[in-house]
Amino acid sequence: MADLMMALVGGGAIASLLLVVHALDRRSTR
Repeated sequence: MADLMMALVGGGAIASLLLVVHALDRRSTR
């Protein structure tokens, strides 16, 4: 059960990080 929670948390963190990087990249490029 702990492994599943860690996987979900890790996946969410990676997804949010990618979204943030993508948003910043789009905003920085003109």
